[in-house]
Amino acid sequence: MRYRARGTRKPGGRGWGPALFDAELTAPAARSLAELPAGSHALVQRLCGGRGLAGRLAGMGLTVGCRIEVLQNRRRGPVLVRVRETRIALGHGEAAKILVEKVHP
Repeated sequence: MRYRARGTRKPGGRGWGPALFDAELTAPAARSLAELPAGSHALVQRLCGGRGLAGRLAGMGLTVGCRIEVLQNRRRGPVLVRVRETRIALGHGEAAKILVEKVHP
């Protein structure tokens, strides 16, 4: 994995700009929770929301490093997950801000 300083030219890119949200800055296996199908197991790698979202999720037991199971993800409606033997319903906006690494059950 390579890291670039902010404001450096992107290879094959269209000019200068911050490299903040490039795929190279995140782990190759990390993807958002909203992308995982039902029945998937994952480890939380990063919470991309602000302190308010991180605090709310921590209050429900969803923290970095915890193992989760996706119970329902129909691309509409809430994403239902199991975290530490507790079922939690998250909106797709919230689930998109949670980066996870898929693991085997």
